[in-house]
Amino acid sequence: MYKAAASLVGVFIAFMVISNGILSSHIGNLLSLPVIHLSGLLMVSIILLISGEKKSREKVPFYLNTGGLFGVLLVLFNNYCFDQLGASLTLSLGIIGQTIASMIADSTGFLGMEKYPFKKRKLTGLFFLLAGAVVMTDSWKGDVIPVIMALTAGTFVILSMIINSRLSLLIGTFRGVRRNYLAGLAGSLLVLIILRPSPEPLLNAFNMVHPIFIFGGGFLGVLIVAGSNRILPEIPVIYASILLFAGQAVTGILSDLIVAGTLPLNRLFGVILVLGGLFINMILEKRSSPSVQMV
Repeated sequence: MYKAAASLVGVFIAFMVISNGILSSHIGNLLSLPVIHLSGLLMVSIILLISGEKKSREKVPFYLNTGGLFGVLLVLFNNYCFDQLGASLTLSLGIIGQTIASMIADSTGFLGMEKYPFKKRKLTGLFFLLAGAVVMTDSWKGDVIPVIMALTAGTFVILSMIINSRLSLLIGTFRGVRRNYLAGLAGSLLVLIILRPSPEPLLNAFNMVHPIFIFGGGFLGVLIVAGSNRILPEIPVIYASILLFAGQAVTGILSDLIVAGTLPLNRLFGVILVLGGLFINMILEKRSSPSVQMV
């Protein structure tokens, strides 16, 4: 069940990226950051009013309130890397960064996560996963700094997911999501203060952009963060990150096929390799540890 849910969250991510991309194309990457976080904050506040999720009195370490800040850094890093490296190389390096960060988190029990020691027999599945990332890349040309930033962006994905999931265990799923958006909003406003982009596109946003793209990304973001918060404590981090990616990739391929009428074979083959690697590791995990929950 949790693995299927992780794939569904990946589908949500793909649609969120499309929605946020349309918004940022009209008002710019920097100005879209606070808009996305404000819309998400509005959505999660409405959900909290309706659901009546009880307020927790648990003391929360400061670092568990930083998940949204890493989300802002992720957007800034990715935007820069897209310009310098192209989309396919940025995404592939991000997958590699996520994989490395996931293995470290699983093997160390980072921030109190359940430990899943790395075993050599998993190298076969890992090889398939990395091969899939390579196959999906159109070009491997890029300067060192953007390459490092793209890899780092992948680690930010995992770090933000883990921080938010640990926070939700203390204060509740949607209250954790709200804190994530509050931190992200604070971070995005700080970026605006430092970089001072022209506010003119933002003033015309409602005339230029359909409301579904103004609020859609925030709404989907709430579902994504809440879903990740529930999923991550139940399955290894690396499985969660791979399944999230698989959901995104399959949705992207179908989108290309339906909208553009093209089937990117390298991406299709890459996804098959990634899913093959995941399947191999799941089978090996089940054989070696019958008690491991495979839901």
